[in-house]
Formats: sequence, structure tokens, C-alpha cells
Amino acid sequence: MIVMAGTASPGGIAQVIKGYARDGIFEKWDVRWVRTHVDGSRYQRLSTACRGLGRILVWLCRGQVELVHTHAAMRGSFWRKSTLVLMCRVFRIPVILHLHGSEMKGFYSALSRSGKWWVRSTLEKADLVIVLSAGWQTYIRSIAPAANTSILPNYTPPVAQAARPEGRVPPSRKFAFLFLGALIDRKGIYELLPAFARLSRHDSDVELWLGGTGDMQRVQSLLIEYGLGNVRLLGWVDEANKNRLLRSADAFVLPSKNENLPMAVIEAMSASLPIVSTRVGGIPEMLVDGRDGLLVEPGQVDSLYQALLQIRNDPEAARRMAENALRRYEAEFSPATALPAIDAMYRELVSRPKRRSIA
Repeated sequence: MIVMAGTASPGGIAQVIKGYARDGIFEKWDVRWVRTHVDGSRYQRLSTACRGLGRILVWLCRGQVELVHTHAAMRGSFWRKSTLVLMCRVFRIPVILHLHGSEMKGFYSALSRSGKWWVRSTLEKADLVIVLSAGWQTYIRSIAPAANTSILPNYTPPVAQAARPEGRVPPSRKFAFLFLGALIDRKGIYELLPAFARLSRHDSDVELWLGGTGDMQRVQSLLIEYGLGNVRLLGWVDEANKNRLLRSADAFVLPSKNENLPMAVIEAMSASLPIVSTRVGGIPEMLVDGRDGLLVEPGQVDSLYQALLQIRNDPEAARRMAENALRRYEAEFSPATALPAIDAMYRELVSRPKRRSIA
């Protein structure tokens, strides 16, 4: 069997793992998903991690595991998965370390010398380190030169072709900008609200739909402060209604200050929406500014306002960018491109002879 280890908490990692299950990878390769993290108290998180690692250890001792594919972000997630990488080395089982976190650089730079050594050792002991973009591959190679890295972008099924689910989209005849993500500073929400307020003062026929949770009290206070009665707080959006929102919105905006390769942008590309985002992480590798979308520097309210205004006032340019983004999605971020790549990685690692040593 192949063991898939990762969080069960809502977010990008769980979304990727569920995508593998949905698209046949689990069935084809006899994959077992072991949850190593959940949202909750410290005790709940610790007990979940211990149970998950213990379950994998039993399978390793019984010789039932052919490959471990573990998904990691930063901090606690990385430390848990480094333990799993070491376990696989002991049992001479190939292991994939799949990196998702957007804050690797800050996480690594803040570590002590011994902490950096452990990170580097973990990266170099994994049989394969999957990164989401060329920029992140360059960075990982800079801190762990001996790591065997491969680029595998996130993917999503085409929203434009998904069956229309039951669910309520905010009724509106106004031009709707859609934001999907946590309502936190890292996602640029505190730049988006004043930029949108400025747009609203000059155009009463626009709306902003905010799908996500976070510091709701602060967000609601800012809506009152900016007089934004045309912003809809949707809370956490499930998969069905997310697709419905993507098909109903007129444009997508994600002004993040730090990202890796955000699933929300890929989903917006597949829905053929004009996109406004920022030059951070792997986003410039997904969208060419002015061709596939509009990219601004993070934290810049005025630049963000100008981009929103351009999308609103130039429908022909917005249409061209949306069509280009859809073509880029089909070529690089669709199941048709991702699934064969995953198959090839699994096939190559499973067929390798076992290591002679754990060094």
C-alpha cells in the first residue's frame, strides 16, 4: 500500500489530498490517508499526531508499506513530517516530502543552527521533495543542495464544467469581485477593504463577496468604518457553494502578502475569471501580468485599487485575461497534466530497490 500522511483540517493540503481520492489515485495505488493533524486543542492535535504516526509505524513493522507520501507545511507540521521521514529511512521505505507552506523562508531563517541542520537533513533524506513552483525549487536547493526536488503544481478540476450544485449565491445585478481565503493580514484583506472602498465611492454598481473566516470582528468594524454596505460576508464556503460562487462572480481578487501556489487562484483560472493578485510566491509563475491577470505589489492599497478599477472599466481586456488564464490552467494546472505526473513519480519510487543503509 501507499500511505498518504497529512492534515484533516480545512485548507489547501486537505484539498489536494481529497483531490487525489476523487480523481482515482487512491483506488489505483491502494492509498491510505492517515490524518496527522486536526484543528482543536493542543491535546487533540498531539493525540492525532501520535495515533497517526503510530498507525504508520505498525504498518511499517509489518512490511505493508511500499511508499509514504507525506504533506508538510511549516513549524509543527514540518517537525511531525521530519519524524516520519526518519521512520521511513529506518525501514528503508521510499518517502515523498510534499511541501505546501507559504512561510518556509521565514520559518527556516528564524531557526537555530541545529534547527537548520535538521531541516536540511530532512529535505536531503527524503527520496523526493515535491515543490509547487520553480521559485520554491530554487529556494529549497539553496538551503539543501543535495535534496532531490521535483516541481508538481497544485491542480483542481475545472470549475466551469462542474455540475451546478444546490446552494445560494448572494443575489445581485452588480459587478461582483470574489475573495476566497482566510480573512487575515497575510491574505491582504486589510488592503483589499480600503481599496474596494475607494472603488465603491466612484462606482455604486460593484460588490465584494468575502468567502472565508478569520478576524471577523475586525473585518466587520472596518466595513462600518469604510461605509461598505456592498460587501457580503459569506463565512466558510463549502466546495459546492465555492464552485457556484466562482461561476457567478465577475472577477476574482487575492491580494496576499505571502503565498506558495494558492488553490483559490487555480480555481479562479479554471472558472475563466479575470484575476487580480500579487507578486508573491509562485503566483507570478501562474499569471503573467497584463496577459493572464493583473499583479500588484503586496501591501499597496493604491495599486490594488487601480487594478480593480481596470478590471471594472475595461471589460474587453478583462475578458482576454480570463480566457488566457483558462488556457494556462488547462495546460499546467488541470487533472490532465497533474495526474500522469503523480503516477510517474509513484511508479519510479515504488520500483526502486531498497536502500542498503539509513545513512
